[in-house]
Amino acid sequence: MEIDVVIKEVVDTKQGVNETTGNEWKFVTYRGESDDRTQQSLIFEVWDGRDGRISRLNLEVGKKYKVFLDIEARKTKEGRWFNKLSAWNARLITE
Repeated sequence: MEIDVVIKEVVDTKQGVNETTGNEWKFVTYRGESDDRTQQSLIFEVWDGRDGRISRLNLEVGKKYKVFLDIEARKTKEGRWFNKLSAWNARLITE
């Protein structure tokens, strides 16, 4: 899925080390707002593995991007379902 959004804020940043593999991980959660008349908000994550995706995408608050998302349904320990949005690419939109 792709959507045009203006990055409104960096919501959270988390990092750690995978106990099994010893590999470091990091992800940043962003809040974006659609650029159409509805101006709907969405929350999405950018995961940083070996590819340096967070640095490569370099998303900045206040700028408009075409964001490419993977959508995955997840289930909590309590049995509730939710959708997880993860950005795998983004392109700055210049007007």
